[in-house]
Amino acid sequence: MTAFPFTPKEAEQQAVERETPVKFNLVSDFTSGFAEENLSTIAINYMVNHQDFPEQEGYNPKDDPQVKPYEDYYDHFMFSKSSAETTAIIDKLNKHAENNYASPWYHIGRITGAFLDPSSLLLFSKYGQSAKIFGSAFTAEELAKQMLDPVRSDDYVPWVIAGGYGVPYLLNKMSKGQIPANIQQKLIEQMKLIMLLKV
Repeated sequence: MTAFPFTPKEAEQQAVERETPVKFNLVSDFTSGFAEENLSTIAINYMVNHQDFPEQEGYNPKDDPQVKPYEDYYDHFMFSKSSAETTAIIDKLNKHAENNYASPWYHIGRITGAFLDPSSLLLFSKYGQSAKIFGSAFTAEELAKQMLDPVRSDDYVPWVIAGGYGVPYLLNKMSKGQIPANIQQKLIEQMKLIMLLKV
């Protein structure tokens, strides 16, 4: 909604912003996406940049004035033990906000990071064909990412777990001919719909 008074100069500025094409930076967008999704990169970043903050006596993040603008993201601060730790979390949130989520290179970087995760290597072995083993490795990997990156969104953890167990199970059943062809076709159509909805 436009705030009033709205001057003609502001209207011209908005028109120029709307018509200016969005620019994507291949290298920075790709690397930021890769760094957010690849377990090895997240672990290295954790080891290099992690700090242990001393506990501040009587500190409650809910009472900290610097958290006020971030009330919608309070779940990130719930376990903060000091004002310094809260400041570090705010810095991480601001760094995440600088990512160009609209860039296709960012998403290609995330996909590449996910495919180069250690659990993906299981797919090239006989052990990765077992839905139990691959699903467990995939789930453990996602939980490790959640532990190492305190500002990582946990909204899609259930999808990762379901995909880790469900996709190998279905692919194994389909490859062994245990699912009739008409049901296989319906599953493929449903997967296409799901992929279209996620985009």
